[in-house]
Amino acid sequence: MKKGKLLTGLLCACLLLTAGCGAGAERESVTAESVAATESVAAESAGVESAAASTAPESAAAENAAAENTAAESAEEEDALTIYFFHDTACGSCDGTEEFRAIISEQIYPYSEARPYRLNVKNVFKSEERDRAEELLMEEAGLTIKEVSFPLMMINGKVYEGLPEIEENIQKEYFAGMVSEAVYFYREDCPECVDLAPFMDSLPETVQVGGVSLPLAQERLNSREGDNGDRIRELFEAYQVPEEDQMVPIVFVGSHYLAGAGEIEENLIPYLEAGYGLRPEEKEKA
Repeated sequence: MKKGKLLTGLLCACLLLTAGCGAGAERESVTAESVAATESVAAESAGVESAAASTAPESAAAENAAAENTAAESAEEEDALTIYFFHDTACGSCDGTEEFRAIISEQIYPYSEARPYRLNVKNVFKSEERDRAEELLMEEAGLTIKEVSFPLMMINGKVYEGLPEIEENIQKEYFAGMVSEAVYFYREDCPECVDLAPFMDSLPETVQVGGVSLPLAQERLNSREGDNGDRIRELFEAYQVPEEDQMVPIVFVGSHYLAGAGEIEENLIPYLEAGYGLRPEEKEKA
């Protein structure tokens, strides 16, 4: 009897051990399959992200170029100066505009608030852009595409070929036909205005803006004469001048103003040299 019970116990133990091993193996197999599947998904995801990362810059560059060209040709700003840049870039991963944009950033972007401009960029290696560039060359400068070399800039109907020539002439063309303007209000019975008079009399006839010398258009207005009182109040409102600065002497320079003799003496020339007073020469005075 005891021997039979012993055999039965041993048999059960073996069965349990076998079942446990099978379950463990099954669990191990499931775990291995899960890990393998997870690694496979991760690898697949990494591959997609890598591909997206490698193609995104090219897609973004293409979209930006297309948007820039569309905006350039459809822009409606009457006072904005159009600057054309045509380059011949075959390399798909190259930016044929980088050096030109660096010149723009350094030489004219700082003055863009007072002298708006828009860029019209064409890569003449591409068929449609080449055709459009040829049309623009003929319209603006009377030249065929075979008569020029790239890269080139076209501005004010003039063509400059090569980056050195572009860099040398871009400011001269950008500021062509511009003056630097200061509108000064005073009163003859104002002691501070009297003290400021020698400084205002000493202002130069020209102002250096960037690398270009521009005429200084200085307008002096006695706030008690004619409708000058109304004009200065209109400017106070337009410039949102706080009450503590609503005074004479005061100078309006572009979209900025300087109130009081001290501010004017200290900052008028720097403001003019920074291009704040830029306006087209033919434009009516403020």
